[in-house]
Amino acid sequence: MPRSFWIAISLLVIGFILLLLPDKGEAIIALNTTHGPSLMDLIALGLFAIGWIWVMTKVILSWKKISMTLGSSKLFLLLLIYVVGIFLIIVGLRIGNDFFLWTGIILSAFSNGVLILQAYRTSLN
Repeated sequence: MPRSFWIAISLLVIGFILLLLPDKGEAIIALNTTHGPSLMDLIALGLFAIGWIWVMTKVILSWKKISMTLGSSKLFLLLLIYVVGIFLIIVGLRIGNDFFLWTGIILSAFSNGVLILQAYRTSLN
């Protein structure tokens, strides 16, 4: 894999790890009664967002090759999983339910991971 892949993945992993660390900081933005990002969370989200935008740009630029490699039915299934994951994240944050939140994170991360790996694999061929 190219160096850009590892840099982007590093930003994603560092951002994710920082989000998982216990944080006693006061919420800057209240999403509900139990969730709200503190300053550390916002820094982590920023790192994560930079890495995600970086790899999603690669996915978008490689979309035609990904579509040819995976086929339209698998691609549709991945996009459906992604949309369901995002929906569950929104619902989980809105009602303060960790089960919905983490299920959505797992589903959307899985879908994103497959698309990212496929984008970088197709660019190597």
